[in-house]
Amino acid sequence: MKPLGLLILAALLGSMAYDVCGADDGAIEAYGGSVAPMVEHPTIRLSAEFVHVRIRPDDYEVECVFFLENDGPAATVTMGFPNFSGGADVEAVSRFSFFVSFVDKDSVSVTLLPDSAHSSYGDYWGWYTKTVEFAEGQTRCVRNVYSSSPGFSASGDQWIEYVLWSGSTWAGPIGVADIVVTLDSTMVTTDSLSIEPSGYGLSPNEIRWHFTEFEPEGSSGNGVIRVSWRRKH
Repeated sequence: MKPLGLLILAALLGSMAYDVCGADDGAIEAYGGSVAPMVEHPTIRLSAEFVHVRIRPDDYEVECVFFLENDGPAATVTMGFPNFSGGADVEAVSRFSFFVSFVDKDSVSVTLLPDSAHSSYGDYWGWYTKTVEFAEGQTRCVRNVYSSSPGFSASGDQWIEYVLWSGSTWAGPIGVADIVVTLDSTMVTTDSLSIEPSGYGLSPNEIRWHFTEFEPEGSSGNGVIRVSWRRKH
C-alpha cells in the first residue's frame, strides 16, 4: 500500500463555506482526545464499498456500505468516518445534519473527535469514531447514512465532495468501489456540471464510477469525488 496522501483543502476567498461530503471509513489511531488516520492497517482490508449520493433541493443524503475482511487474528479496531469543514469564518467542524452508523445491521454509537493535526482557522477535520471487533477471518459490513448541506460560493456554484483516500488506510487495495451520484434534474443544469475524477459514466440524472483493485491517493486524481453545479432559477 502506498503512503496515505493528505488532503489539503485550499483556503477559500470571499463569502463561501462548505462541508466535505464525508469519506470512506478508515482505520485510525487515538492521541489523547483526538485521532489521526493510520498509514495502513496490518490485516483488515476493504474488499468492497458501495456509495450512493443523492443531491436534493436543499441538501444531500449519502448511504455508504463497506465490507471489511480480517485476514489475521482477532482484532479490535477504531474506525473513523471523516467530516471536514472549511471556508471563510469556519471556526470548528460542522456536524452533519444527520448521521447514523450500523455494523452488521445493528446501530452503533459514534463520537465526533477532532483530528490531531488538522484544526486551524478555516480548515477543520473531525472523525465520527466507533470501535469494531473482528474475529479471526471475519468479514463485517459497516453502513453509514448521513445528510448535510452542499458547499456554496457567492457566485452561485454549489458542490459536494466524497473523500476516497481514507479507504487506503486498510490493508492492500480496495477490491471493488462503486460510487453513484444521483442528480435532481429539476434543480441542476446539466451543462453547468463539473465532475472529478474522469472515467465516470453519465446519464441525464446520474453519475457513476466503478473501480477495481483501487488505491485512492490524495486530493487530486482518484482520491476525491467532486461534483459541482449551478442551480436552475
